[in-house]
Amino acid sequence: MRTPRGARPGRNAVNEKSEGRLANSSSPYLRSSVHQQVDWYEWGTEAFARAKAEDKPILLDIGAVWCHWCHVIDRESYENPQLAAIINQLFIPVKVDRDERPDVDARYQGRHQRNFRAGRLAAHWISSA
Repeated sequence: MRTPRGARPGRNAVNEKSEGRLANSSSPYLRSSVHQQVDWYEWGTEAFARAKAEDKPILLDIGAVWCHWCHVIDRESYENPQLAAIINQLFIPVKVDRDERPDVDARYQGRHQRNFRAGRLAAHWISSA
């Protein structure tokens, strides 16, 4: 069944919180995720403090509004309510716009390419310690 035009599917307390965190972002990529049920944080001290306090790893998603595969992973993974619930339970999810934070992109993509001699990776798991 299709969602009626203008309706916001999957509304719940989790994405009400993350929507508040992402809705005013300067990044179109981050704003495009406000409807997802993943409890996204922007890169910053709030996310890392929560990860440390809850002793959870960070799920780091690095992407861009122009990136086709970033939208594919959003649609096929982060918009899946069951997967979103698992992510929210096990991780502190952090979304980064690679155009706004090229330093973060270079750090984690560079490490991935050095370690695996492979192309780009949209999601990384990092320790909160």
